[in-house]
Amino acid sequence: MPDGNRIGLLAPAYIDFVLPNRWENIELKGEVEVYLMAAETGFFHEVTSKFRTRISERMMAFAQSPFILFSSEDAVRMESLVSALFSSMTERIDVFRRELVQSLMCVFLCELWNVVFRQCRSVLQPAELYKWGDSGGNFLHLAHVHCREHHEVKWYCEQLGISANTLTAVTKRLYGKTARMIIDELLLEEAKLALRNPDYSIQSVSDQLFFSDQSAFGKFFKRCYGISPALYRRQIFQGEIK
Repeated sequence: MPDGNRIGLLAPAYIDFVLPNRWENIELKGEVEVYLMAAETGFFHEVTSKFRTRISERMMAFAQSPFILFSSEDAVRMESLVSALFSSMTERIDVFRRELVQSLMCVFLCELWNVVFRQCRSVLQPAELYKWGDSGGNFLHLAHVHCREHHEVKWYCEQLGISANTLTAVTKRLYGKTARMIIDELLLEEAKLALRNPDYSIQSVSDQLFFSDQSAFGKFFKRCYGISPALYRRQIFQGEIK
């Protein structure tokens, strides 16, 4: 797990490696059949554009614990969809191959999120979905992709065409956090990940994350994590933090 804890999952399960969370020391026991799906960002967002609003309520929570356990019925249904999807990807190139793969991927993801919502029992009502629009899902996407170089809420508001107050209202309603908090959390995870790399100096990490200088980076890290980047790195290398 990204926080250093260990967790065991019984198959069948769906696991999504959501950046910036990195999973390490993965151990497989027994005979395990694994399907790995990777898609370019543009292709994936074309697929999810129509229903991203409806899943935005759960996206942040799912990013923190990106796994779903399937019942036997869910497993059979999802396996048949995966089989159809992989088959369409490996067949000869036809005129509508991209559209076919996108359609099957959309069906797969809709079924997947049906399982998620059945387990959490918290789907927003249609009126609320219309009220909040796609701002929450679009903001999360932008924050995950651009948090390294854009730290200010203002930039995200400009991309979304909404005010800071509106964005804060959306994120607090959907995720229980302000936009500022979400950006800081994602940026902190990027910083912690970079600091674990001994090839990077603290100045290099500061530059990679587009801070004005190392002092500004240090203040940000200490405000969000409680200790300095140098102390965090020392504790990592001494094994005090997993």
